[in-house]
Amino acid sequence: MRQKVKREPQNKPPAKTEAEPTREKTVGLLFLALLFSLVFWGSYWFLSKFLLTFVILYVVYVVSKSRS
Repeated sequence: MRQKVKREPQNKPPAKTEAEPTREKTVGLLFLALLFSLVFWGSYWFLSKFLLTFVILYVVYVVSKSRS
C-alpha cells in the first residue's frame, strides 16, 4: 500500500519574460549593428537596390498567390 507524500511548495524565483531585454543582449545587438554598418559602409546603393528588388518580387508573389 502506497502512502501519500506531502510535497512542500518550492520557492522558485519568478521566470524572466522575453519582454525584459538583458544588458548583454542589448550590447550584442549594438555590436552586430555596428559591425554590419562598418562592413557595408560603401555599399548603401547596392543594398537599397537589393531591398527594392526583394520588395517588388515579394509583392508580385503575394498578388499572384492571392489570385490563384
